[in-house]
Amino acid sequence: MKKINKKLVLFLKSPTFYRRLAIAILMILVLVRPTIANEDSERETTNLNIWFVVDASGSMVAKDVNNGNKRRFEQVQDDVSTIVSQIPGAKYGVIVQDYVSYSAVPVTYNADAITAAAPYLQPKDSLYSRPSNFTELLEYAAKRVTQYKERYPERSNVIVFMSDGEDVSGASIKTPSSFQNAANQALVLGYGSE
Repeated sequence: MKKINKKLVLFLKSPTFYRRLAIAILMILVLVRPTIANEDSERETTNLNIWFVVDASGSMVAKDVNNGNKRRFEQVQDDVSTIVSQIPGAKYGVIVQDYVSYSAVPVTYNADAITAAAPYLQPKDSLYSRPSNFTELLEYAAKRVTQYKERYPERSNVIVFMSDGEDVSGASIKTPSSFQNAANQALVLGYGSE
């Protein structure tokens, strides 16, 4: 019996014991971590959808923001991240126009997905790129928002239109009537020089 106790005392004094104990404690913390409340879990869910409608045409590459220190699309990326961080708990969606208008990120509560997508909101290098066509972009956005609104009429929709205002496609710039019916509010953010 004394030999067993002596071996146990020697084992408890060895560095191996403390390493194993530390590993066991870390494993317990890893298993418990998802149940610990954090800032994200305390956010209240709002009844708001924020739709980022982004012009990602070639003119957004111009470097005339912040006294020529930043490209237009880089400011768009920063603004998307800022809005997401300032309005937690909303649902977010991203609609982009580069070659065509499309939903880049479907409506989601996952703010991290929108923040992760922000760096990709930039013009694509291609022979097939074309100029902005706001009529097409706004009609596409209106269609998507209206479809969502029909499914979830209790939610408010805010559209954040982000562009440099250069519509050189030759199309007339007009706001589709369905766009006005789809959104409760719209915010227009302009980028570049006057």
